[in-house]
Amino acid sequence: MNSEHQANLLERIQPVYRTERVNEPIPLLSGRVEVVIGEERATGEGEMYLDWLPHPKLGVWVYPDKEFAGIWYPAWATDRWRVEFSEWDVFMQVAPTVSCWNPRPDTHDVISAVVAEPFTVGMAQELDYAILHLVNFHEYWGLPLQDGVQRMEWLTPAWRITVDQLPE
Repeated sequence: MNSEHQANLLERIQPVYRTERVNEPIPLLSGRVEVVIGEERATGEGEMYLDWLPHPKLGVWVYPDKEFAGIWYPAWATDRWRVEFSEWDVFMQVAPTVSCWNPRPDTHDVISAVVAEPFTVGMAQELDYAILHLVNFHEYWGLPLQDGVQRMEWLTPAWRITVDQLPE
């Protein structure tokens, strides 16, 4: 391929989320959380992942601060908890679960849950663009990009839709 042709090739859109292996959980959020269980409130570190197996779900892991470790055991009698990632403006209802996967395998004090109801992130507003990740999408032919993969594009009156392959 000559250098003039290579200079005219398009750059690939970079993904926001990456995985190294097939079906690897994808980290979405992490930070301080507040957990509300019945009348009890507690804080800790929290993480949310898109977990693929055995079926796709949003999993939440909470690593409690020492001062409230005792409230977890009676909490299992409650079927819904509220988890608040306030720095991200994310508030959700979760259901406690037992997970065989832990993002921090060296941590013993961990509570796992799955998101139980739809939730909103931030304030509603009009979109200028959206980035979506298609997983396990088939190979296709399109416009060549700089790293040897392809691009598909569709134009509508309201949107331009671009799908770029990843080399891996």
